[in-house]
Amino acid sequence: MFPTIALNLATLFLLIIVSAAVIVGNFNRRTVSFYIMIFLLLIPVFAQIRQLLALYDLLQHVPFYLLLVYILLRLIGPLINYLVHLQLERKFNFLSWVNLLTYLVFLYIGFISVRFFLINSYGADELIATFKEDNILSITYPILQLLHVGQALYLLHNRPGETKKGLIYFIKTSIIVVVVVLIILQLGYFVFDRYTVEFIVAPIIFLIVYSAILFISIKYSALFESPQKTESLSLLSKRENDVMQKLIAGKTDKEIADELHLSVNTIATYCRRIYAKLEVKNRTEATRKYLNI
Repeated sequence: MFPTIALNLATLFLLIIVSAAVIVGNFNRRTVSFYIMIFLLLIPVFAQIRQLLALYDLLQHVPFYLLLVYILLRLIGPLINYLVHLQLERKFNFLSWVNLLTYLVFLYIGFISVRFFLINSYGADELIATFKEDNILSITYPILQLLHVGQALYLLHNRPGETKKGLIYFIKTSIIVVVVVLIILQLGYFVFDRYTVEFIVAPIIFLIVYSAILFISIKYSALFESPQKTESLSLLSKRENDVMQKLIAGKTDKEIADELHLSVNTIATYCRRIYAKLEVKNRTEATRKYLNI
């Protein structure tokens, strides 16, 4: 028991360290994407705390926390998908068939929650047993996650100006890691019992994954930005940065003009200013240099 507890404590410690590093490294860029990314990194922290509570047989005393963690874990895929749409400035379809399936799963969790709150005979032990059973929750969890992250990877793979730097590259690499983790965990259930997968295999994978995320963030300057980078980005005005983001998304001058409610000639002027400030000749070079700044 002690080695298992030590392994899970070490995993929790690393999860907290990496999450804190990401927060510190991106604190000056508190955009919507920043908050979503932090939320995604904190979900495994909550899940790991649940594992420790289970090891000490304390889950029956905190059923609300158990419900919270199961909801959060099923938000990982949708949030990753939404984050990628946000970064690439793509419209997120809340009524897509993948999202509709996701809503059904959350309705099922809501049904379980209502049973727990309203039916006296359905207590904490029954709640824990429900989440341990092979039911719709356990079956749909990896499938829905893979569908969401698969869509996100498809969008990232088809984006222009691929570069091995910046937040988008960090997100893409992290998503690939998440996909590998989901596949390994699912295969683990066929090879080992549930206890081994959840308390030994999963913590080891988390240790490897979060170590990799920390390494990637440092190596490719995805999280910890230098003053030079901040200075370079400040070369562009707010409107020029807005136009640049549209260029990165592959929009034409007319599309950018329509979205920003400006004339095509004005957009062309902004593009010339951007090229001059970045010392490039066209939008392809501008995209590559901007993402590598």
